[in-house]
Amino acid sequence: MPTLYAWAKPAFFNGSLMDHTWVTDYDNRTQKYLDINEVVANGKNYWYAWGDYHILGSTPLLTDGFVCGGDGSLPLAKCLCLPNVPSKQNHLARGTIFNYGIEGVCHQLTNQILAATDSKLLVTKVRGYILTTMFFGDYGKSEDKFWNSKYTGCSSQPDSYRSDLMSFKEVQMNRHVDTFETRARSILSGKSNHHKLNKLLELRRAQQSYLHSLSDKIDSEKISYPSAEELNAKYNEFLSQAADLLGPAAFQSIFDFPPDTVVKLVDESQLKSAA
Repeated sequence: MPTLYAWAKPAFFNGSLMDHTWVTDYDNRTQKYLDINEVVANGKNYWYAWGDYHILGSTPLLTDGFVCGGDGSLPLAKCLCLPNVPSKQNHLARGTIFNYGIEGVCHQLTNQILAATDSKLLVTKVRGYILTTMFFGDYGKSEDKFWNSKYTGCSSQPDSYRSDLMSFKEVQMNRHVDTFETRARSILSGKSNHHKLNKLLELRRAQQSYLHSLSDKIDSEKISYPSAEELNAKYNEFLSQAADLLGPAAFQSIFDFPPDTVVKLVDESQLKSAA
């Protein structure tokens, strides 16, 4: 029975507050391949998840880079997202995160691949995860439409669905609906925070609506793709509004960084290279 492993390393540059994540079907702590050619030659799989090839992972919180792992269906994982090909070079290696930085980033695509594990693992332990779920949710833009359809379609393919895996409907009924909302409701519990919680979720819906509209306009070629600088500026604008609403203490409790932090969410190298 194959095991899928999720890994992490600091995103973009040393000192980054964000972690990049990816998936393999081998344990890189014991099996180290110098490049993707060695991975393929040994019959293994590496899911880039909107990133580059990395031999190993390591973060300030996860010294060996290991995030989570579990048994699952390899055919299902391959159908959900094509392995051994960079996401920026092949649309099949993007899951349903076609417009990088607008519909999701590496965290959302990694979760899509991990949906092939028995327990539908999520990379909740990595730095910056709660931030990306504020903008994109656990699985990316329009989870109820594009992602659900993708999962259902892949699960129906020959050899892609195992009888010991729950159906997608059962999974949705037995797991939390939304990591970000669950965290926000936990931290902003009680009557005194009721107004802040509602305003925060309202702000989130507004920014997600903006991103959905932006994605649709790009798909219909009504606008050109924004630069990484433009996208990161927009995300920091939303975070500034959240900070004004929540106050410093509540903001840091939810996001794990102070409100005056300038966040780099979108990697320019991935955006510029996307096909």
